[in-house]
Amino acid sequence: MRPDVEHLTCRELVEVLTDYLDGALEPAERADVERHLVICRGCSNYTEQMRSTIGVLSRLADEPPDPVQPASARDLPRLAGGAGRMIAFKFLRDDRVGPFSGVRWPPPGEWLHAVPGADTCEGRVHACRGQDLPEWMDAELWRVELDGDVHVDGGKLVADRGRLVERIAVWNADFMAAFAQACTLRARDAALLVLAPEGVSAPARAALQRATDAQHIAAVAADADLVGALDPPGTRAAGYAGDAARHVLGARAQPATAPTHAAVNGFIAAHAAAFAEDDLGAVERERAWQAAWIAHHAGL
Repeated sequence: MRPDVEHLTCRELVEVLTDYLDGALEPAERADVERHLVICRGCSNYTEQMRSTIGVLSRLADEPPDPVQPASARDLPRLAGGAGRMIAFKFLRDDRVGPFSGVRWPPPGEWLHAVPGADTCEGRVHACRGQDLPEWMDAELWRVELDGDVHVDGGKLVADRGRLVERIAVWNADFMAAFAQACTLRARDAALLVLAPEGVSAPARAALQRATDAQHIAAVAADADLVGALDPPGTRAAGYAGDAARHVLGARAQPATAPTHAAVNGFIAAHAAAFAEDDLGAVERERAWQAAWIAHHAGL
C-alpha cells in the first residue's frame, strides 16, 4: 500500500522495498521509490545490497536437493569421488587448534574422529556451512571434509569425523578488517534509514552520509554537537555505526584481535539493520548478505 505522503521518507521506502524489488508496486508507487533513490545515496546503496542478497539467495534456492541426504545436510557440496562425503568450513586458531575444544586438528588429509561413544554435540567433530561463516570467526579458515553421520545443530555442523582439505589463503587479518569495514558501512547505511534528512537530525545524517571510512564514521558518531541533537532512536542508530567503526580501527591496530572485531561487527550490522527496519527478520537477511560477501571476496 502506498504511504499517504507526497514524497517517501527513508523509513517508508524500507516498508515497500521488498514489493519494489519483486515488481509488485503500482507505477505511481514505483515512481515514488525511484525518485527517492535518485536523491538518497544511503537508500540507493541499501537497495542495491538487498538486490544482491536476494539474487544470491535465489540462486541457492534454485539448486536441487540431493534426494539421498537428510534435509538438514543435503545442501552441502560433495567431494568428487568422496562417496558422499561433504565439504564444509572450519575456523581454527593458529596452528590448527580448535577455538573451543583446544584440540589440534591433524595435518590436511588425516581424519579427526569424534570421541568414542559420544552421542551428543560435545565430543564430536564440528564445522559450519557457508551461510554460517559470519557467526564463527577465528585466525584460520579451512575447507574441510566431513564423513559419517552429519547433521545441522543450530549454526554448526556435527559429524563423526572430519579432515582438513585446504586452508583459505586469503583469510587473514587484513581480510577480516575489510569484512569489519563492510559491516560498518552497512551499519552506517542502517543509521541513514533512521535519521530524517530534515530537522535536527539533518546535520548528523549529512555527516554520516559523507563518511565512507571507519575513522570518519567514528568521528561523526563521537561528535557531541551532532549526536547530542538526535532523538533516542537516532542516537542508538548512530551508536551502532560508531561502535562498528571503532572495531575496524581496533582490528587494524591489533591484527591478532581481528577475528573478534570482525565477529562483533557482523553482529552489530545485523542488529543495526533490525533496529532500522523495526524487523527482527532483518538479522537473518543481513547475515545472508555477510555470508555472500565472504564467499565472493574469499572465492569460496
